[in-house]
Amino acid sequence: MVDGSIEASPISDPDLNVEFLRRFLGLSQDGLELTVDSWVKSRYQGCRALLSMDIEGAEYAVLSASSDDTLQRFSCIVLELHGLNLLNSSEGCSYLHSLLKRLKRQFAITHLHVNNYASPIMVHGLRIPPVLELTLVNRTFPGITDERVTRLPHSLDVPNCQKAEPAYYHEFVDGVLKP
Repeated sequence: MVDGSIEASPISDPDLNVEFLRRFLGLSQDGLELTVDSWVKSRYQGCRALLSMDIEGAEYAVLSASSDDTLQRFSCIVLELHGLNLLNSSEGCSYLHSLLKRLKRQFAITHLHVNNYASPIMVHGLRIPPVLELTLVNRTFPGITDERVTRLPHSLDVPNCQKAEPAYYHEFVDGVLKP
C-alpha cells in the first residue's frame, strides 16, 4: 500500500503480508513521491499484483507515465476516475480516450459503476457522473473477452455512500451501453 495522506496502514493483520509506504504515487522519485514503475520494479518482480487506485485525479498522469511492462504485472486494476469534467473539452476527451485506449490494450473493462457521492455534471447536454469506478482485468486471464455488457447495474453493485443512487444513473449507463 502507498498513501502519503495517512500515518499508517489501515490493515494491521500480519498474516495478510501487507507492506505500507507513507508516500504518494506520482511522476517523480523523491522523498514524498514515487512512480508506479519504481515501486513495482523494486518490490514485485514477476508477480501478479492487484492495483487499487484512488488518488483524486492524479491517476491520469500516474497511469500515463507507467510503462506497459509495469502495468502488465497487474492481474486486476480497480480504478476511481475523477474529474470527468475533462470531457467538456476536446483536449480532455483526447487525454481520457488515449489513457483508456492504452489500458484496454492490456486489460478488459469488466465493471463500471457511477460513484454516487457527487452530483452529476453537464457535458454537452448529457448528465454524467464526475467520478466513475472501473474494474479492469488483465487480458491474459482465461475467459476475458470484449463481450459487450448489456445490463447495469450489476446485482452486486452497491452505492459508494449512504446517498441513494443518482436518478440519472440508468440514463448514463444506458448511454454507455448503447452500441
